[in-house]
Amino acid sequence: MREVSLLICLNVLEFILTQSNLDIWRTNPNMLVPYYLMHSYIYYQLHDSIIKDYEYDEMCKQLKDKWESIKHYHKHLIDVNALGAGTGYQLEYNQRIISAATLLYQQHKGD
Repeated sequence: MREVSLLICLNVLEFILTQSNLDIWRTNPNMLVPYYLMHSYIYYQLHDSIIKDYEYDEMCKQLKDKWESIKHYHKHLIDVNALGAGTGYQLEYNQRIISAATLLYQQHKGD
């Protein structure tokens, strides 16, 4: 079962990383969740950013505004009240998010 879960995660990650830009969350509201989590991890845990502050703020606003309609496996990891402050400082990350964020970061930085 764990192998199937990992394979699904890798397939989703491959889809995300093959997108020509990092803005897929702008056209698919359900992608706000993983991108918010990944960008929060990069900023708060890796102490770096691959997007501008205003883009992160916009992501938080969109996620809060569309919260009720969004369906995503990791939605439960997000405190909707923190979105109004534009922060992800309080988040706890599971291994799936850490791996995806690390790969996204490495791809962006060219490592």
